[in-house]
Amino acid sequence: MDSFTPDSILVPIKTPNLRALLIGIDQYAAKEIPKLDGAVADAKAIESYLKEYLAVPDSQIKTLYDSQATRQTIIQSIEDLAFKEKAVEQNNPFLIYYAGHGAEGKRPTQGLDQIIQMIIPHDFKQPLDDYTVQGILDYEFNELLEQLANVQGDNITVILDCCHSGSGTRGTHLDTNDRTVRSIKIDEVIPNSRKGTRGSNVARGFLHTGLRSHILLAACSEKEKAMEHNGRGVFTEALLEALIATGGRVSYCDLLLRLQPLPRQTPQCEGFYKNRTLWNSIAMAIGPRLLRVRCEKESYILEAGTAHGVTEKTRFTIYEEISDYPSKAQGVFVVQSTDLIRSTLVPLSDSGTTIATESRTHLKPNLFALLEKVGEEGDFRLHIEDTELHQFVQNTLEEAQNSPLSNRYPRTIALVDKKIAQFTLGVEQDYVTFGILDPSVTTCGLNHMPFRVKRNVLASVIQYAAHFDWHLHRVVSTAVPTFQKSVRLEFTKIYKRNGALEVDKSNLNVNNRIDLVVGEDKYGIKLVNNSDKNLYPYLFFFDCSDLSIECYYDSPTARVSERGAPLRAGGALTIGYSATGWAPWSYSLRQPESIENGLIMQEGQDVDVGFLKLFLSSDPLDLSHMVQHSPFKSPLTAGSRGGKKEPFETLGFCETRIIKVIQRKEAAKRQGGSMLRWFWPNKWISFGLR
Repeated sequence: MDSFTPDSILVPIKTPNLRALLIGIDQYAAKEIPKLDGAVADAKAIESYLKEYLAVPDSQIKTLYDSQATRQTIIQSIEDLAFKEKAVEQNNPFLIYYAGHGAEGKRPTQGLDQIIQMIIPHDFKQPLDDYTVQGILDYEFNELLEQLANVQGDNITVILDCCHSGSGTRGTHLDTNDRTVRSIKIDEVIPNSRKGTRGSNVARGFLHTGLRSHILLAACSEKEKAMEHNGRGVFTEALLEALIATGGRVSYCDLLLRLQPLPRQTPQCEGFYKNRTLWNSIAMAIGPRLLRVRCEKESYILEAGTAHGVTEKTRFTIYEEISDYPSKAQGVFVVQSTDLIRSTLVPLSDSGTTIATESRTHLKPNLFALLEKVGEEGDFRLHIEDTELHQFVQNTLEEAQNSPLSNRYPRTIALVDKKIAQFTLGVEQDYVTFGILDPSVTTCGLNHMPFRVKRNVLASVIQYAAHFDWHLHRVVSTAVPTFQKSVRLEFTKIYKRNGALEVDKSNLNVNNRIDLVVGEDKYGIKLVNNSDKNLYPYLFFFDCSDLSIECYYDSPTARVSERGAPLRAGGALTIGYSATGWAPWSYSLRQPESIENGLIMQEGQDVDVGFLKLFLSSDPLDLSHMVQHSPFKSPLTAGSRGGKKEPFETLGFCETRIIKVIQRKEAAKRQGGSMLRWFWPNKWISFGLR
């Protein structure tokens, strides 16, 4: 710990309620397994960090070093976290850290998932009773994590500093020079070790974005090897530096981008909740966020562009330090030009005109920007027929415009004639109703949202509607789409046969339109890439009835690396079944109910409409700001999001595609209360509007 620079250290957020299991293995009982020099040292460094910086007491840290870390002891220790740890409250944080060898082997069955991944315990390949000890297989590990999450909550962080900690295929040879590789080669077929369990239905590999049990930080991607150098794991050492430098005041995916670049390693961050703050079960709220700005030859470059929704004439308030927000602003800048991931800013005078270069105040080379107002393309056009409601909304919008910057909403709400409006408000008794004017929705039979609200929550709904409409319809690039024919999105039914998930081979996506009859059927998605480009896909579902934007698939957060692209050239990626860990969906229509003690009334539905929006990019993107919960759920107001965003280095291309999803009533079968259900192995869990 002496190598860390004190000047870079922030006071960390204390986390004394954290429970941790730390595993480090240098010495292996099998003589043919290479010795490591830094795995135990890494685990001890993590232990010191927990005690000294997070104030975690000794009694809440379990360590397994070398000969202590047998297969059975590791498994038992994870089970003990679930059943013997007495958490003060649900969703207290848990950490499982492993440093040592990782490996891959062949599965005994044929099919899509022929590779099995594992972490190697100390007693690997040693005789025990009537069998030989093997590694802790990927599906076993994930089964243990699911068990822990079911008992203690999903605030679980897993850190793997070993090879094959990334998902996917067999690693490639790397020139390691003086670095030791944390990997061993296994040629034989690996038998299933826990027959009769749910393990066979759990997705393969250690990185499972769709599983909600845990967040995983992995040392490398699927085709790389984890290294150690000078007696320390290069990933763990870089991770500790970032943890201490940020004081834990950062989200998991942002933390990964704070790591110093590692030669021949691309660390990965996976998990449905990767936008949570460290050790916290609360996701970082969508709202104001600070973006990095840097000065280049008298120009100010914002690290965001059209792929993120930034357009020309968008305005930002500039701060020299994160701590200056919101009171010490340096002025307002406007976007002069923009490309996919970067924008050029120029300062504005009080009169709204740009300031000439020679008259500009000298600012630091690295700044931070807060979105103040989007360009004209982001205006949201609203129609209100009722005169009294029109005046009420106009007064509300003017009040919001004059509020402190941190409480303003960046999109202009324009009250216009119905012919050019995107949304309409009406009055029904003491409630406000919401009419839909988008022809692509109304032609399918959905003309109004199935909710009525009291006026004290109306402002929030309007803000959410503007955010929803902008991100659904915005275009990231004016270039001619490249992958319309070469990349297919297949939407298919999923069913169980002999305990395994299978597909029925039909593709319900016909000309970018999916028609469903709601019921008990489950569905999955397959992306097929017939192009010669490796792609990063991002898939979102826009629910036109409740204004929520749900992430259906999010590529791993990582620094730019062609090796990390999940959708390989000539390959395929399944969402909802097979190896990705994302789960299938079923659909139902809403039933009448009262929400929030009558503040909101939910109506019944015969038809529902939503849109899948697919992003395909050459490099990783941060699109987390798009996701939003429904304003008809608590909390009803948007929060704020602090912290800076580190830049992704390049983005060669990005394009989008929209697929309409229409759900119609099924008369014979019972309908659920929410639109979307999420599948967990061996059970279905409904979530959404209650």
